[in-house]
Amino acid sequence: MKKIYQTIGIVFIAAFYLQCSVEGDAISLSNTGTSGSLAAMTVVGDFLYTLDNQSIKVFNLADPVEPQQVGNTIELDFGVETMFPYNGLLFIGSQTGMYIFDIDIPSNPRLLAEHEHFFGCDPVVANDSIAFVTVRTIEGCRGFMDFNRLEIVNVSDPTQPYTIDEFDLNSPAGLGLDGNHLFVTDGDAGIQVFDVSDPYNASIIGNIPVNAFDVIPLDGLLIAVGLENLYQFDYTEIHNITQLSSLQLRP
Repeated sequence: MKKIYQTIGIVFIAAFYLQCSVEGDAISLSNTGTSGSLAAMTVVGDFLYTLDNQSIKVFNLADPVEPQQVGNTIELDFGVETMFPYNGLLFIGSQTGMYIFDIDIPSNPRLLAEHEHFFGCDPVVANDSIAFVTVRTIEGCRGFMDFNRLEIVNVSDPTQPYTIDEFDLNSPAGLGLDGNHLFVTDGDAGIQVFDVSDPYNASIIGNIPVNAFDVIPLDGLLIAVGLENLYQFDYTEIHNITQLSSLQLRP
């Protein structure tokens, strides 16, 4: 079964990222937390949600031959970048903060809250009560000061999110969550591995020394995507993570 996961993962992600740059649109086909955190489109049930820098559009895919936009375009502040669906909620990362939408009525997302931060690029992943947000102020992220960190945000009440902890990092970008473990890409500093079993006392418990911009954890298999290479790691033993393969994506 592990080999099947490895083959599916490497073929799908390699084909996918060969067509999408770091700044380009990405699509997530899951609301289970196994998609990349840099996705700018996501499918939940029969509905496609898309971002176009400052708004959300919703499309009904019941007839895949003729998808139809439904509802009104939802206007947001400039610089919305990423989206992550989880358990009836849609988490939107922007250059000014994180938006939380209720999508219980799929065709009509309803804004619950906005969690603001310094200007910076802002991917996000979440579980039932906690959202994890990376903020970085590299070129192109409109940062006015050097601000690179992981924020841990309590979203148990999605109408009242608040930060419970922060970690200063090197250049955090994509991140992926699997149960009690969070993987955060951190530029030249590698992939930081966090124990978040107690989010109020999270800690770094390991490091994978590769430069990647997004990660997807899949039940013991970590897929990490860099500018030129795709990596696969086995993290079934979290304190002894081993590399399974490396595939060159671009010459």
